[in-house]
Amino acid sequence: MEMRKKLAVLLAIVFIFSASCPVFAASVTVDSDELKALMEKVQMLEQKVASLEKGASSDKVQVLEKKVADIEKSKSAPAFAPIRFSGDANIEYDYRDSGFGDGLTSRLRLVMESDIDKNIYLHSRLVAKQYVNGSQDGSHAAQAAGYENQAVRTGMEQMYIGFKTANGEIKAGRQPLWLANGMLADINGINAGSITAKMGATNVLGFFGQDGDTRINAAEVNTMLGKVGLGASFMKAKDHYYGANFNIPVTDNATFFAQAARNSGKTADNTGYWFGVKVGNATNPGDFDWSVAYLRVGDNINPNGTYNVNDGNTIGGKGFRFKTHYAVTKNSTLTVVYDALKKINGDNDHKRTDIEYEVRF
Repeated sequence: MEMRKKLAVLLAIVFIFSASCPVFAASVTVDSDELKALMEKVQMLEQKVASLEKGASSDKVQVLEKKVADIEKSKSAPAFAPIRFSGDANIEYDYRDSGFGDGLTSRLRLVMESDIDKNIYLHSRLVAKQYVNGSQDGSHAAQAAGYENQAVRTGMEQMYIGFKTANGEIKAGRQPLWLANGMLADINGINAGSITAKMGATNVLGFFGQDGDTRINAAEVNTMLGKVGLGASFMKAKDHYYGANFNIPVTDNATFFAQAARNSGKTADNTGYWFGVKVGNATNPGDFDWSVAYLRVGDNINPNGTYNVNDGNTIGGKGFRFKTHYAVTKNSTLTVVYDALKKINGDNDHKRTDIEYEVRF
């Protein structure tokens, strides 16, 4: 376009100059055919220039589009997913009249999680437990876990992949099982697949796993009817176990709770129940809560503590449990438990005092 303007200006100058200067006009003659050919060449040059400009513009646009796409891709798909760390540490003193399982222990649990995609993640929990005073743990918990003759226990008690859905979650791998408020099952490290779903105020669990030679299938439903919480549980692990739980607020600061379980595969010591009241909620520093419960748990509700490794002292016992929590700081709690129990089969004391200080991070 610029070339055509320049040529037009040049021709105009020549015309004006030739009109004002006859001598020059006489010496300069422009043939019409030559002028037409010259104009055609000018048009061809203009077309080439326009084509080159268009091509250059298109290349620039493509380069910019590629840069934008690369930036967006780098934001949506990072080179690696960050690992989130959390966990807890505690020191605990457990004293029992029988001397069975006495000891001072410390424990560290480290949780590591990382996102694979928006709705897919990896989860693991490493545990290390030490018997500080050197005594061995002869409790049901230790026997079930297989470390009653070890001074230190370490292991990966949880390691699974999780898939989040619109109303629940699917997990596959080494994971925990918790049923009937822990009465039927409270254990880690079961190789399983599980499905949870939330439908309004109702939560549903399906669990399909393998613990050594034992296949474990379980299901649980928990729901809220107004302020009343209701739950029902089932577990098949050689025998068939059934559980139910219930809680209802009796004041703004107190809740009545009850739970029961039964092993249909046994005819003796095959039932168990708890009921009691909890007052308060230790959430902020300086807060405390306490509870008192009466319990009677038959030996066959949880044979040898196999599926409840965290509370084996109650198995085969009857009597009262007193428990209190005190929030020392926002992330640490002091817990004291006293079991005033006797053996169901006999009058032997089954008492226990447990003091635990836990820090969460």
